[in-house]
Amino acid sequence: MLTRCDHCRQVVEVASLTEHLLTECDQKDGFAQCHRCSEAVAKDALPSHVKTKGCSPAKPEKLANRCPLCHENFAPGEEAWKAHLMGPAGCAMNLRRTHVLRRAPAPTPGRGPAVTKSGTSAKVGSKIPTPRGGLSKGPGRTYSKR
Repeated sequence: MLTRCDHCRQVVEVASLTEHLLTECDQKDGFAQCHRCSEAVAKDALPSHVKTKGCSPAKPEKLANRCPLCHENFAPGEEAWKAHLMGPAGCAMNLRRTHVLRRAPAPTPGRGPAVTKSGTSAKVGSKIPTPRGGLSKGPGRTYSKR
């Protein structure tokens, strides 16, 4: 899953966002790695960051992944990243996931308003409403050059 760095606008993987901020970002001089949670934090905010509840200790890489978006530890491995970022109970801070969850569910076949009841011969038409003046069956207006 990709995301855009808010500081240099480069597209990076969410899994490597912390590393990007510390080593590759144009603004890397403004970041330091928190000794407690191992995330990239703005240098001027580091002392206050360590005191917040959001700075929970990171588990070792072999035991857990750490999400730079929601600051949660979860199971290690690539599949765990996918499940965390896109799963229904996954990362609440992933904008793509929240966008997908807000979409209306796709209609199930045979249950939409376009289906006719058996025994009737209803015509399925456009869902676009007709103009207030009614449909014009005659030729359209023609304009001549002046």
